[in-house]
Amino acid sequence: MPIPVAKEIPERKAIAYQDFSCLQTLAGHSGSVYAVTLTPDNQQIVSWSLDKTLKIWNLATGDCLRTQAGFSSVNSLSITPDGKTLISASWDETLTLWDLATGNCWQRLATLTGEDAFASSIVITRDGKRIISSSWDRTLKIWDLETGEYLRQLEGHIGDVNSVILSPDGQQIFSGSWDGTIRRWDLATGECLQILKSRSHQFDCLAIAPDGQTLVASSKDKALTFWDLATGKRLKIIRGHSKEIVGILITPDGKTLITASWDETIRFWDLSTGDCFKFLGGHSGRIWAIALTRDGKTLVSGSQDKTIKIWGINS
Repeated sequence: MPIPVAKEIPERKAIAYQDFSCLQTLAGHSGSVYAVTLTPDNQQIVSWSLDKTLKIWNLATGDCLRTQAGFSSVNSLSITPDGKTLISASWDETLTLWDLATGNCWQRLATLTGEDAFASSIVITRDGKRIISSSWDRTLKIWDLETGEYLRQLEGHIGDVNSVILSPDGQQIFSGSWDGTIRRWDLATGECLQILKSRSHQFDCLAIAPDGQTLVASSKDKALTFWDLATGKRLKIIRGHSKEIVGILITPDGKTLITASWDETIRFWDLSTGDCFKFLGGHSGRIWAIALTRDGKTLVSGSQDKTIKIWGINS
């Protein structure tokens, strides 16, 4: 089955990721920084901490622009393409929609049932009309963002579903589970199109290359597995982190894989060879989350040490 791919990737000036260093450290949270995301215009960082506050920061200056209380037990954050709505997925089995400009909550979706069935990850469709959530009830759910209507449940996993991402063209869903499988779904129909299997891995995080051909998955055993989506074949397994990997990203040019781990480090890997060519340290506690600007020039990380670090090339 052919794999839908994004439009041809325009030529970009190569970013020298080997020259990345810490540009700023943002302090202000009084608890571990558990989730970070970036606004679509790459102007602001949104962070959530175990201190139960959400903070909005200016990416360029590092200034804290606003602190909002009342965000309890957030597991994942995502922002709509228009930059107006923030969606938080929580351990209390809900998705909550917030007006990003005012911080006001305008809708709460009670999404899950069953013990420990929290929303583990969320993604918003390219048109900004639907939310897809993965959960520990072994399912994925699709919601109408405007009305809050529950549209469809995707079933097939037999273990906790830890991650959900979209294909570059936005037409397909990929989910990773502790049942040792990665599933590819048709967004329009909910049909399962492909199952990638492993006998020894419990999958946590997923990332897909911009050309739609290569998928990388992290697993609880600290491994990174590469798959060819056209054939379904496993290409290679690499290791390097000494503790669990909690975030993986592929750069916009499709050449570099970025990973973050509880071992307090961020690593940069050549996507084609699997070689690690850059190692960043500086956090004094577990890294919980990372986010990359759309141009690939700036990386943000949140940590157990209560700080956010901004990484890039010091000009």
